[in-house]
Amino acid sequence: MSLDTLNNSPSQNPQHPVPERKKSEPALTGSSAALAGKGAFFNIAEKSSAGIVITDQNKIVRFINQKAEQMFADKGQNLIGKVFRYPLKTGEASEIEILDANGRSAIGEMEVVQIIWEKEPAYFISVRDVSDRKCFESQIEYIARHDLLTHVFNRCYFETQLEQALVRASASKSEMALLCLDIDNFRDINNTCGYQAGDQLIVQLAYLLKKFIKAGDILGRLGGDEFLLLMPNTDFALAKEKALHIIEEIRSHAFTVSTKTVNITISVGVAMSPEHGSTAEELLSHTDIAMYQAKQEGRNRFSFFLPDEKWHLEVESRVEMVKQIRQALTSDKFVLYAQPIKDLTNDKIYRYELLLRMKDEEGKVMLPAHFFTVAEDSGLMPEIDRWVVHQAIEILGRQSSMVENKIQLQFNVSTRSLIMPEFLSFIKNELSTSHVDPSSLVLEIIETAIIPNIYQTQKFIKTIRTLGCRVALDNFGARFSSFYYLKYLPVDYFKIEGNFIKRLARSSVNQHLLQNIMEMAKTVKKKTFAERVEDETTLRMVRHYGIDYAQGYHIARPALVSELLGEKKTPRPIYGYGARR
Repeated sequence: MSLDTLNNSPSQNPQHPVPERKKSEPALTGSSAALAGKGAFFNIAEKSSAGIVITDQNKIVRFINQKAEQMFADKGQNLIGKVFRYPLKTGEASEIEILDANGRSAIGEMEVVQIIWEKEPAYFISVRDVSDRKCFESQIEYIARHDLLTHVFNRCYFETQLEQALVRASASKSEMALLCLDIDNFRDINNTCGYQAGDQLIVQLAYLLKKFIKAGDILGRLGGDEFLLLMPNTDFALAKEKALHIIEEIRSHAFTVSTKTVNITISVGVAMSPEHGSTAEELLSHTDIAMYQAKQEGRNRFSFFLPDEKWHLEVESRVEMVKQIRQALTSDKFVLYAQPIKDLTNDKIYRYELLLRMKDEEGKVMLPAHFFTVAEDSGLMPEIDRWVVHQAIEILGRQSSMVENKIQLQFNVSTRSLIMPEFLSFIKNELSTSHVDPSSLVLEIIETAIIPNIYQTQKFIKTIRTLGCRVALDNFGARFSSFYYLKYLPVDYFKIEGNFIKRLARSSVNQHLLQNIMEMAKTVKKKTFAERVEDETTLRMVRHYGIDYAQGYHIARPALVSELLGEKKTPRPIYGYGARR
């Protein structure tokens, strides 16, 4: 027996004779009146899935059901008359160690209320095995803090740790270094070996980087092929030594991707605190700039942040990008792609996600990653938002006269537009001047947009749904806080986080979590989308779990709206918003 919850010696108190189990019937009054009735209580107690124990005021066990016997002692042992060892606190639940049905250690949740048992004050104790729930909560918390591919800290949690480290460094007046590490020519690896090989390389690199960290260091993945390493109590000399050591070790390491051996190099940017910044935002920006400086100097090297030269180059680059974005809004240089979404209940395709692209000065198509950050920082996202809304409504208007079946278009909304009343007015005016069914528009909101603006987001969702449009919560399940929004945000759909779905077939944890997500979605009557469905196995699995819609390369790749929907007219540009990716 692994637990010792009950004393093995019977009570010697002559004022409290020990009754044999079930030989006396209860006489319950007051708060325990619901359990009264000859024989009824015993029947109810034995059928209960909870462990039930009744003790007197001295914590001597007077009644215990079979479930509680299994939780607290070996099978067949009579526990009547023994002392219940756990502290008894009424009015609050507490966690205790119990045994599960297989005799293994488990987590129990115990609740205690005072009752009258056989005309004497007593304690009524109920215990439930909550191990599965605790395991699920632990898994969700882990996902909220970690990058699912590499299992190092994700950017959000890393930034939290960075801010806390800065507070400690300021209090102790100590230095610290922040390193940004980026694989050189990573795009070539993706193009020649495939994205799966790229993921394999990133996983192996993360494993190797873990070997370089000492106690107190923090490793995180910024995204893509970028990693961050925070080194408290580190001066310039130690930071340089660490950067050179990492560069050399990675350069000489043989990585294996898709059965091929490859060698890579990395570029490392280093920013020091407080020399190069005293806030998380400053350090992250400056270490990123330093990393790109290392790449410009030839890669496979490191660079400390150089304020004068780099600031000039950075500002010049950002000014040029802002100029290109403004030209795209007024000169027809934004381009809409669309990715089909399959309805898994009937295998039909009538939904499409709009994806924004931008043409550069040479006419080459740029992905949002190249211009969205600048657009957000420069306040241009609301204009881009309105552009996409306008184009989407025009497309729907033309499609209604071209095809018999109604299509639906969905796209992402930026954080800033969510808190701007004029954005809602713009959508309302656009709908009022068209003959488009508002339910054909689905606005997607990502979780990071919700967190700092929960009340404004609630108001936005309620208002936009009043207009007849639909709302989807994007990247659902990527953070523990996702489940908080189930109760407070009246969305119509959940779009389950793409990386989560991509690794569904290879991860039993993802499968278990998805099953729980789907149960909750059905409980609150929400439709679900699976993004990044990239093979038949994943498609079969999302069908199995009851997901309503599937999107990804296995369904269809994004294509120009004009090609995909037979659009002949070039949408006229106005000021407005854009879809991501």
